[in-house]
Amino acid sequence: AVHIHSDRDCIYQEGHICNMRSENRDPDGLLMKQLDYYKENGYPENGGLYENGVLFRKNNKLVCSVNEQWWKHIEDWTTEDQISFTYVCSQNKNLKVYGIDDAICEHQPILITKKSEHFATIPRHWRNISNGYEQHSSYCI
Repeated sequence: AVHIHSDRDCIYQEGHICNMRSENRDPDGLLMKQLDYYKENGYPENGGLYENGVLFRKNNKLVCSVNEQWWKHIEDWTTEDQISFTYVCSQNKNLKVYGIDDAICEHQPILITKKSEHFATIPRHWRNISNGYEQHSSYCI
């Protein structure tokens, strides 16, 4: 089980937003090449997107294989794990992914999923933890 992304439902939108966050995030253009590869292999726009902060996994052969495939995409492409996880899951038709609809946090001003009773908006200054985790530990959920 994994949380459905609270702000987007498209790996292509996520990729473009990742690129807009920082000029140095994808200097070699690997993310756009990765997205082109996924599109060429039939992954649709608005095909879903997960937040990978919490994953509940059953340790069996199929899940271990998916984990290995996911890691290979991270090694070969980029560390944008939400994008590669969603794609790899879609390529494993026997894998059942339970999407948790309730959002536990919000990253952007738009929220497309309903909030859980444990919902928290992550303050922008906390997302940049370069100042030290200890200073912002009260925001942990």
